[in-house]
Amino acid sequence: MPNSSATKLGSDTGNSTAGERFTPGPWEADDLDSAGQRIVKGEHIEICTCWHHCVGSIEKEMEANARLISAAPDMHGALDYAKRNGIDETFWQMALAALAKAGGQ
Repeated sequence: MPNSSATKLGSDTGNSTAGERFTPGPWEADDLDSAGQRIVKGEHIEICTCWHHCVGSIEKEMEANARLISAAPDMHGALDYAKRNGIDETFWQMALAALAKAGGQ
């Protein structure tokens, strides 16, 4: 059984397959800024701001984009886990949790 640090969502060190680093998770689709744009944040850093260009009809799309972006470290963690350990029940739990986060559940 893998240790809990290996299976914790967003616990990746930030190493990508190209050896580049990204801000470790978890990331959250956080508050709206003063212009009504959704901010995606890590623990101590703003990852991005999702804009809807003041068009109300695409506000739901902006929210979905922010959720998808915020789930990226969790998705990376699940895939990295599968690469190291194979596809098992832990992988599926991680992957389904990442999908739920991306879907706003």
